[in-house]
Amino acid sequence: MRKVTMMSLMMILIFLSSVPAVAFTTSQHISTAILLDRYAENNLQSFILGFGSHAIIDWYVEDYKINYNDKGYIAFDGILSAILLKQHWQEHKWAIVGSIAPDIIDAILVLQDEQRWNEGKHLFPFHRPHRQPIRLNRNETVGLSVLLFSFNLKF
Repeated sequence: MRKVTMMSLMMILIFLSSVPAVAFTTSQHISTAILLDRYAENNLQSFILGFGSHAIIDWYVEDYKINYNDKGYIAFDGILSAILLKQHWQEHKWAIVGSIAPDIIDAILVLQDEQRWNEGKHLFPFHRPHRQPIRLNRNETVGLSVLLFSFNLKF
């Protein structure tokens, strides 16, 4: 059962990386949720911490807007995400699910009605167009991903 769940989550991540309307860094959301989950006392708190960290990151930080021809970046983020899932799924699954749920939900809604994306009508306010106070370029986004990933790496 555990392998089926991991495979399902990996398929969702692959699906999300192919949706041109979604710009996010999955590994950053997962890494942050894992770090915060250490303070959760139950599964509900884990999910809320993951979801809340996603909202805060997307509201305040404008990451590198993914150029979908940039296969290197997509592969990089996918590899970091896969390693994090492999190492932390059992212990932090609710935080991880919470951290990627907003992107999954908005991606599904955008795929059903592409006009929603063009009009900025996302379900979650932190995904709607707004000016974030912190802007990161590609190299800064990669650096932040590696830093967050390194905090969660198990040897």
